[in-house]
Amino acid sequence: MDPQMMIDVWSELGIVGVLSLLFGFLITNIIKSQNKQNEILDNLAINQAKAEETVSNVESILLKLLMRMDKSDDKLDRKVDDLRRDLSSIDGDLSEVKGAISRINGRH
Repeated sequence: MDPQMMIDVWSELGIVGVLSLLFGFLITNIIKSQNKQNEILDNLAINQAKAEETVSNVESILLKLLMRMDKSDDKLDRKVDDLRRDLSSIDGDLSEVKGAISRINGRH
């Protein structure tokens, strides 16, 4: 600003007028900074909502994966149990065959 213009404004408005102008300038700057902060907060809220949605999706996918793994583990356990029963049955049959062979050979 031009010093002569400042002197003219000072002389016309007086100290109260100049302070009023400075106060208005201060309020204007506060409003501008508040608007910027509001925009930033809105962006943060949007980003947080996106992050929460992503976390929810990941959680859902992980739960489905765990449930699928549990089902496959159950199927595997049943197969192992079936194999054990079959092996036990074969072991019993083998014992009978051994016993029969030993009786035939006279080793009883």
